[in-house]
Amino acid sequence: TIVSTDLKDFLGVLAEVLLNPVFAESDLNMIKPMFGSSIHRSAADTDAQASAILSRELYEKGNPFYQKTTDELLAELPLMSVDDCKAFYAKHFS
Repeated sequence: TIVSTDLKDFLGVLAEVLLNPVFAESDLNMIKPMFGSSIHRSAADTDAQASAILSRELYEKGNPFYQKTTDELLAELPLMSVDDCKAFYAKHFS
């Protein structure tokens, strides 16, 4: 919750964070295991797996709606780098 008197300062900080994000290696290393756990949970969720299979049947690789397999996601996770995050951000958010 933001107090109305602090809104201007908050919006300034929010803009700075969104426009000039810091992509720290330590943060990426901290969240990789969290993503891995999420991928494993999705693998056990029959609804999520059915949706992923349907997306692979309907869309080609490269389409934003195509969902990779659990094995593909788990194989890519250790390879994800800060440079990948910066490139994704530059492509989609700047």
